[in-house]
Amino acid sequence: MGLVSTKYSEREIIKDIIHYIEGNELPEGTALASTSKMASRYNVSQGTIHRAVSKLVAKGLINRVRGSGTYVAQSHATGRKAKIAIWGWQRNQDSPMDKAAYNTFDDALMEQLKKANCDVSFIWRPSHINKNFDLEHLAKYDILITPEGMLNDAVASYLSRLEINVIITWSDKLSRYPFHQVFHDYRPGFIKALELIKNKGFNHICIVSTSGATSTFRAEILQKCAKEQNITYTEMPHEELMHVGSSMVVLRGREKAKYYVENNCRGVIFSTSDFLTFGMLDYFREKNIEVGKDVFIVSYDNIEGHGVFAGKEPVLTSITHPLLELANATVNLTEKLLKSHEYNNFLNHIVRVQSHELVIRKSLK
Repeated sequence: MGLVSTKYSEREIIKDIIHYIEGNELPEGTALASTSKMASRYNVSQGTIHRAVSKLVAKGLINRVRGSGTYVAQSHATGRKAKIAIWGWQRNQDSPMDKAAYNTFDDALMEQLKKANCDVSFIWRPSHINKNFDLEHLAKYDILITPEGMLNDAVASYLSRLEINVIITWSDKLSRYPFHQVFHDYRPGFIKALELIKNKGFNHICIVSTSGATSTFRAEILQKCAKEQNITYTEMPHEELMHVGSSMVVLRGREKAKYYVENNCRGVIFSTSDFLTFGMLDYFREKNIEVGKDVFIVSYDNIEGHGVFAGKEPVLTSITHPLLELANATVNLTEKLLKSHEYNNFLNHIVRVQSHELVIRKSLK
């Protein structure tokens, strides 16, 4: 923290103070220079120093004692843990399907971040409330990890002003918001499944999806891949989903299966979600239609592979949703950002994870 003639920005001051504390391995309780001395050293106003110090206090790096001064609280060198917030929707924890579909990612992320000496907090938001709710408490974290669907323009604008790093995950396409992102690519898995379908002598698929944004996007990618593989397709009609809970999507799957049977549809069923497919399986069992003989199905998620239906052999040929790979990539990016000691959302890191594993089971044998 030497004398400078250049006027520093608030962000540069924060970074320099952190480097000063950690580079010199200053122990807890070490006094720092006064506000006036820092203002002179960095050639800025005392107000700029006050704002920089306030942000370091919020992050737990320094303490401010009224009438006394500022002191080192706990540096990374002496064990200070980075504060990570995982922001997400509150889910039905009693549903084994929800746990299989979502908890694999959350649990792996939590475990790995704790191993990386991070202080991790889950912040749950019920899916039915408005996105524009109080965000002030997020300012104390070093990094926020959030699904892309949690963001709207107002929330993104606020997070940009917080000067904390934001990582978008659980996304299947590049976000329009200027944050770091870990997203997954369906195409490799779709191509592998379509090649298998062709090798088994089928040349037509019946696409089952919902009106939800994720399912619709998957269906669009699947259509493009089918054209490249010279496989024709039809898309089943669907109604607007007013609620996106897993039980509602399963019910929609039953409706799809009923439509398939009553309208004498043809071709391999290609479902964009295991939730939909479970509903279809239920209907087919009810009507004594044998999967893998009377009807053929390829699905997406491989939730069955997580042992959802205890004691039952999994039947679905599925493209595996890369939950563990997504968690690993998110942790690696988090560690990279922590090591840089910089707020750099506008120098985006983009990480692509591919859905490429195809598990072949009874439904397409």
